[in-house]
Amino acid sequence: LLIAVAVVLVFSVLGVQAFNLTVVRAGEFDALAEGRQLSERRTPTTRGRILDRRGRVLAEDRPAFDVLVDYDLITGDRAYSEAAKIARRSLGDRWAELGVDEREAVIARWLPETEAKLEAMWDALARTLREDRAELDERRDEIERTVERMARSVWERRLEQRRAELNRDRERLVEVTLDDVDTPLREQRIAHPVATGFVGEAAFEVRRLAEEFGGIRLEAGGRRTYPHESVVVDIDRSTFPPPLMDEGADSQSYIVDGVGTHLLGWMRRVFREDIEQRPRIDAETGEEDFGHYRPGDLVGSRGVEGARESTLRGTRGRIERRLDTGEENAIDPAKGGDVRLTLDVMLQARVQALMTPDVGFARVNEWHAGAQGLGMEAGTPLNGSAVVLDIETGEVLAAVSMPTFTRAKMVENAEAMSTDRLNAPLVNRPIATAYMPGSPMKPIVLVSAITEGVHALDNPIACNGHLLEGRPNMLRCWVYKQFGTTHNAQLGVDVGPVEAIGLSCNIYFYTLGRALGPVRLTKWFEKFGIGRAIGLGVGVDAEGNPGRPLSGARAGVGD
Repeated sequence: LLIAVAVVLVFSVLGVQAFNLTVVRAGEFDALAEGRQLSERRTPTTRGRILDRRGRVLAEDRPAFDVLVDYDLITGDRAYSEAAKIARRSLGDRWAELGVDEREAVIARWLPETEAKLEAMWDALARTLREDRAELDERRDEIERTVERMARSVWERRLEQRRAELNRDRERLVEVTLDDVDTPLREQRIAHPVATGFVGEAAFEVRRLAEEFGGIRLEAGGRRTYPHESVVVDIDRSTFPPPLMDEGADSQSYIVDGVGTHLLGWMRRVFREDIEQRPRIDAETGEEDFGHYRPGDLVGSRGVEGARESTLRGTRGRIERRLDTGEENAIDPAKGGDVRLTLDVMLQARVQALMTPDVGFARVNEWHAGAQGLGMEAGTPLNGSAVVLDIETGEVLAAVSMPTFTRAKMVENAEAMSTDRLNAPLVNRPIATAYMPGSPMKPIVLVSAITEGVHALDNPIACNGHLLEGRPNMLRCWVYKQFGTTHNAQLGVDVGPVEAIGLSCNIYFYTLGRALGPVRLTKWFEKFGIGRAIGLGVGVDAEGNPGRPLSGARAGVGD
């Protein structure tokens, strides 16, 4: 009787498990079996173009190849699996007779050889890519870190789901561990890009290397190019000031490099945050996003490339092949959308050419009074920016930031450029930092004072050179500071609003500012948009800071 009961119990347990596998989880295992009959390969995305107002192409993807390496080569696990294969072959039938520790000992004898072969492969790949081996290793490490973080996140989510499923309505909990759910992710079984944008002879060299070492392949991709990054501009010097006119012929050609780099931006490799922000599987819907990021992908950085990433990025294609029948089903990739700017790239290049130190305007010259006192020798470049607007529409036709640079130079001198606090070449000067605004604020002050009723247009103000009586060295008019005279002396009468703006009289507007007071003046600056981001869609822009001096305290009358 006891034996019969034991048999019944055993078969009951087996029956429950069989029911669980064949009925409860039948769909899961059917899907798993079906999935193993399919081989999937993703094809790369094609990024949209950036165009100027006349349709000139400023950025586009050109046909090129990406270099992909199998994940177990990236992690180094291939060395162990190859050593295990060699060990099994070397012992033949005797392999089955060995215990676990004995097998590991045999594998360890072959491991140095396979590790050396793997190192030789990475050395050869670094030479072929013309890269420093340390840089290539850092890229490998970043891919591995990203994939392993992704796997850990997925496994932990699976673990919670499995625990909830198995212990639903149970009094005695079933223990589930990470080992029960850590089946490899797709990202741990596929190849990842370690280099992009190869064409011509470089691509053939990689292909020869792929034939020598397994696990490397070339895949059709795209290389981001900027056709107007360098432009030749003819400059007519015949209308220059005499000292600059005499420096050369009436017309000279200049090669202008880095045209619009700050506005257009550039590409960088994805960070972990990018992958998490746009994963392959949507956590809420469970649907696959064919525009998802993978380790080694490129993403827009700065400028239009970064700000319009979601528009420019296309979606991947998919080639699905059945292993049992050989049948293939392909979904074509979808090209990203184009972005058209109000910019005129040739006007941008011309303005930039005029701001190049070689032309003469944007450098310290011998006649610059006071430059030597600031420690600036003749020939020192003068950095700055210039913006050209269509007044009727407000459209930006050109926005130059100097110094600028080509993307190749940025890659070569990345650290030096990022730490150059004096020239700050990476800053997009027209929008990305706040400045003391100076005289452009004067019309706003006039409008504010008239609207608030603290001043009348027919009420002139005397310009005596300084605002405070008996304090000639404070709050001065620029004409008094530079030439020791006043606008009253120049005009023979007190200054009215037209003359105040035409001559940029400081005393006139100091008087209006004092009448308004800091609170109302700040309110009017904010009404005109100071303190809010411009929102041009070409990257981060500074909001400005009305009514807050550098100390951080609220502005007073003196400010």
